[in-house]
Amino acid sequence: MTRSASPGSGSPQETASLSPPAAGRIWRLPGVYAPQADSFLLDAVMRREGVGAGMDVLDVCTGTGVLALRAARLGARVTAFDVSRRAVMSTRLNALAARVPITVRRQDLLTGVPAGSADVVISNPLYVPSPTAQLPRLGR
Repeated sequence: MTRSASPGSGSPQETASLSPPAAGRIWRLPGVYAPQADSFLLDAVMRREGVGAGMDVLDVCTGTGVLALRAARLGARVTAFDVSRRAVMSTRLNALAARVPITVRRQDLLTGVPAGSADVVISNPLYVPSPTAQLPRLGR
């Protein structure tokens, strides 16, 4: 398991140059994509758009749950899901460590959306090519 306060590999150099706003430490199991700079850009967008108390937020392709954590800290009711077992475990661990309530499910995009509606849907899906052919297999 990796603990990172910054995007990428979590190296001390990256930690000094860019750290997640109000996210604290992020735990990530092997094979789960680490938050990158765009994750923190989406965090800023959520704050700018007024995500907060009383809102229902859906985090699609949650990964480590960094965006779900932020939404929950802003007071939203959050449901996060991912197809990866390791991503779901990482998000649950991060929610427990941060002591924020997040409903986390292992489901795909087509079956994972709960009935009803959400005020906000956030997603930062993996879009960077895998460094190894095994990465998708490791996450499931």
